[in-house]
Amino acid sequence: MVREFMADKTVTAVTAAYGARYSKQEVTKKDGRHTQPFAPGQGKEQCESLFASIMSLHKEKIIDISKVANSFNGTTWMFGYMKASDSTGLTPNCAGCFKMLVFGTVTAYAIDTTSLLKHLPTLKAAARNTAELYDIVNAFTAEQVQQLKELGVPVYKCHMDKEIVLWIPAGWVLIEKTGDSALTYGFRKSMFIATSALRSKYEAAKLLLKASGNSTEKMDEDDDADGDWDEDDGDDVDVDDDYDDCE
Repeated sequence: MVREFMADKTVTAVTAAYGARYSKQEVTKKDGRHTQPFAPGQGKEQCESLFASIMSLHKEKIIDISKVANSFNGTTWMFGYMKASDSTGLTPNCAGCFKMLVFGTVTAYAIDTTSLLKHLPTLKAAARNTAELYDIVNAFTAEQVQQLKELGVPVYKCHMDKEIVLWIPAGWVLIEKTGDSALTYGFRKSMFIATSALRSKYEAAKLLLKASGNSTEKMDEDDDADGDWDEDDGDDVDVDDDYDDCE
């Protein structure tokens, strides 16, 4: 499925062209990263077909938020990172997301935000906003991570390269460290999948952003956009859970 998608002539041409130019953009030089949506006739349809096929293998329902974000469910984003760059943040739009690389490597760490906030006091720490949370996460030692895992905090690590599909649940903290390749780029598909845990995870992320001075008006609308936020629990990440070498 993934290999067929990656071999598609249009997808190959569009992603190769993106890879050749994203690092030259001023925003990339400034922020260390760049994003751009697939356009109609330029890989968009192939992306939607791929992720529809992936989701057909699962029983969970994708929540339709078109009432408040018309293009959200139908958009797939290309992303590009600068060489040897690191980033820490909540998932884009605090949604769940699939990520796949076309070129380069990324070491990704994902942590359940709600569970982390609950158990931070055990480490004699507390986070009132995103800046404090990210500082705490980036300073974790291997011993602290192991302690959190023993407390039941979901912490996962995945070495990403071409054709590996990574799923990060909504509202989780994602830490990404790129490799030494001059170019690292791929694509991301965000979505909200109806699970029993979704509403609480989304609310926790929203409160952190609000405490950080970010507008959450659109998130409030998202929360009311569809009534099916509370179905079967499927917020599991199918990746290697080895986080022991976290620095």
